[in-house]
Amino acid sequence: MRADRSGLVPDPHPRLRPELGHDVHPIEAYLRRETGAYLDPWHDRLKTAYVDTLAALGVTADLTDADFLTAMEHHKSR
Repeated sequence: MRADRSGLVPDPHPRLRPELGHDVHPIEAYLRRETGAYLDPWHDRLKTAYVDTLAALGVTADLTDADFLTAMEHHKSR
């Protein structure tokens, strides 16, 4: 599901609960006042960790498809 312009991310699960006989009422909500790419630092750290992990396995951006598959097979055999 996609977020609307309000910055809220819809959750499909509360819609299912009334169908199962549960009474659903929000008791608390949070609004994000600032706008922008606030998850960028987290994404950058995650990307760096992923690339570093792959490099430690011998997988780099300059590998051909065959070299990539060979590196992954080598990793599986460890």
